[in-house]
Amino acid sequence: MFFHYFYNYLIKTYTTPITKDIVGIQTQKYKNIINTLNKNNSDNSDNKYDKVVEPPIIQEIPINEPSIEYELLQHALSEI
Repeated sequence: MFFHYFYNYLIKTYTTPITKDIVGIQTQKYKNIINTLNKNNSDNSDNKYDKVVEPPIIQEIPINEPSIEYELLQHALSEI
């Protein structure tokens, strides 16, 4: 029993406890990702994501032609 307590005393006295900074590590990883993305965006001025693309014009369903799609659309609009 003496050796056990003596061993524990030596461990507590002469070693430094190991601590993990989980939050700090994750924060640093996210900062690195954001910095990389910002660096890539500033390097690529002709980036395809910088261009504004207008959505295509949706053709309207003719009212005089009854179709299943038109009837479903009218039913959905009447439910709202």
